[in-house]
Amino acid sequence: MKKKKAKLSQRISKFFAKIFKRKRKKTTGNYRYRSRWSSVARSLVKRPRVWLSEPLAQKAFYYVHGVMDIYVAYSEVFQLQAANLGRALMRDIYTPEVLPYLSCGRLLNDSESIELMNEELFDLLNRYGGGDLLYDSGADISSDDLKNDHVIPLGQNIYLVPWRNGMAVRDFLLWYKGGVEIPSAVLTEWSDLPESHFVVAYRGLVDFLRNTLINEHREQLATNQAPSKHKKLKDPDVIYV
Repeated sequence: MKKKKAKLSQRISKFFAKIFKRKRKKTTGNYRYRSRWSSVARSLVKRPRVWLSEPLAQKAFYYVHGVMDIYVAYSEVFQLQAANLGRALMRDIYTPEVLPYLSCGRLLNDSESIELMNEELFDLLNRYGGGDLLYDSGADISSDDLKNDHVIPLGQNIYLVPWRNGMAVRDFLLWYKGGVEIPSAVLTEWSDLPESHFVVAYRGLVDFLRNTLINEHREQLATNQAPSKHKKLKDPDVIYV
């Protein structure tokens, strides 16, 4: 009887081992796993930030509070990095064809327009910031994983994936565009992206987020759901872009 129970236990263990092995995803970066960080990476987060540009004036925080709200919720230490990232995303995502419900003569310092952009960036980072970057170097990455409907190709074997791969999108953006001096080797260690692919990953993310907004704007414009408090789409003297 004991032998039968032992054999049954082994069979059950092997069965679940196969399931977990099949479902386990390849981990390529170590940002989520501090115990694996190099000494250089550990010292980087402990020492005072070395900024590539002058700290932002307090007034600038108003223009990017949507992005800052995401990061400051984790730690106040990310304030300046988040503000710099917010400025970068505002500039790179909101090209003329994607500006949210702005009339052709409306200025970017219009409070309603600024509020709309901040709300959209906050929403985008909430939706996609928790996904991870995956760099497929051609070794030990399951093609079945990359066929997942929720996997988003960003270009040159870089993907946005829904599982924990190493470095989340919001963390990559914060360190890459936060205006803080960071060794390329550390960012590669955290994300597994080669230095030559940093720009590709950022541009791929920006293009994806911009296209997401374009599609949402088209849908809202088609259904007359533009969130304007002062001007409606039916007003004949306003042209929306």
